[in-house]
Amino acid sequence: MSQYHALPHTNALTSGLSMQTPAFFAQLRVALIVARTRRGLSKMDNSVLEDIGLTADQAAFEASRSFWDIAPQCKN
Repeated sequence: MSQYHALPHTNALTSGLSMQTPAFFAQLRVALIVARTRRGLSKMDNSVLEDIGLTADQAAFEASRSFWDIAPQCKN
């Protein structure tokens, strides 16, 4: 992770959060990775898509999905 430590005001922000907070942040991290991956997928040309086994239509469909629309196997 980061070499930097949380700022003191971070403790005040997070002190009222429940025990579910780590799970929430893990899910948020996955959602952000999915969003970044889908943005990258939308920028790939046909030759790259062919290399990874996708058609332009499949890539466009995947890229158009919302960042919170994540397959269950990717949430772990």
